[in-house]
Amino acid sequence: MEHIKKKLAVIVVFFAVFIGIVTIWTVRKPSQPKLTAVTWKLEEEADLDGNELSSYAKDPSKSKVVLTFKKDQTYRCKNLENKKIWKGTYTLSRTKSKDTYMLHLVPDQGTASYYGVYGTREYEDGTGHMSVILTTKDKILSFLAE
Repeated sequence: MEHIKKKLAVIVVFFAVFIGIVTIWTVRKPSQPKLTAVTWKLEEEADLDGNELSSYAKDPSKSKVVLTFKKDQTYRCKNLENKKIWKGTYTLSRTKSKDTYMLHLVPDQGTASYYGVYGTREYEDGTGHMSVILTTKDKILSFLAE
């Protein structure tokens, strides 16, 4: 009888440890990026030297360029004024920095691909804003989550 109690105790401890490990792994697992959960509006456009070409930082409602990412690894960028649309596929890779991801965009048309960064922009006052910054062949585009 004593032998059965010891085996039962070992089994109970094993399952308790197993449940604890699974719970900790689930809680500590990195959260999925919210890239696909929001619409991105163009905040600023600059040339490759950093010279500002256009900015909507003071009034984001005036921005006419929106960017969306879908869970099926596709993206769409639309200029609401002239109705021009750019679309293609993207990949998202985690970086060593906390909550920062590298984006690689491959347009449906053309041969060039573009790189960017997705993450939370942190300000000195402790606030933050989700942003996407893309570099094209001739521009740097900064988008903020709407």
